[in-house]
Amino acid sequence: MIRKIEVCIGNFTVGTSSVLSQLQEMFPNIHFTQWSCLGNCHNCYHTPFVLINDTEIIEGATPDELLNKIIELIRESP
Repeated sequence: MIRKIEVCIGNFTVGTSSVLSQLQEMFPNIHFTQWSCLGNCHNCYHTPFVLINDTEIIEGATPDELLNKIIELIRESP
């Protein structure tokens, strides 16, 4: 079950902010947190990504791909 999604504010420049906004609207029961750094600096400024439940990094080539991957994960989880 996905309980928490974390994002790096440095990653907002590649579109993660719009992904976060859409997810917050669609899934209000999930806890969303914005951090100044998640320690994924090698990808942060190039690839949209989030950290799920403190353990799993999900990336997408585009913000839309990332959004779709996360939605699919949420819907598949119990």
